[in-house]
Amino acid sequence: MPDAPRPLRNRLWAILGDISLIHWLWTIPISTFTTWLAHRSSMMPNASTAPAEYWAATTTVFFGTLATATTLSRLVVWSVPKLKRWHSPHYLVVSSHGGRTAAVELTHYGESAEWEAWIRIIETMDGSCNPDPLNRQCYLRRGDKSLRSLALRQGESANIVVASVGYNEFSSGSWLGRL
Repeated sequence: MPDAPRPLRNRLWAILGDISLIHWLWTIPISTFTTWLAHRSSMMPNASTAPAEYWAATTTVFFGTLATATTLSRLVVWSVPKLKRWHSPHYLVVSSHGGRTAAVELTHYGESAEWEAWIRIIETMDGSCNPDPLNRQCYLRRGDKSLRSLALRQGESANIVVASVGYNEFSSGSWLGRL
């Protein structure tokens, strides 16, 4: 079910709350300095002869500079991670491991990224088609944790356990069990 749109005042408060204190500490002095420079020029109206025009021009310069500086700072904050990812794109090195546990190891390189894995068994060991070939989400295992999605940084790795070979206590043969 889609979310209902939030009221305008809630959206405005969310936008204002999203702008961090550092942005305001950077943009307010720039806006004040720009307004001061505008007053020193001969283009601004005189406060004693035209007070309404003076305050309208002052307010326009201050808030226009504030909006421009805030937009530029948010653009920089938004684009820096994208530029990092473009400069150092992330990729995986996949290696298989056998033994008692059949697993696939994923080693991440590049900028941090969140990964998730899906598995689909197409055919069984005897060569027949799988009667239930749906995609299923795998658990990524790193250390003691098994998660459906996992954030990996440069050089970190995670495992996907495909199968585990154990011994059944009720019979003498080995069995293949899926985790």
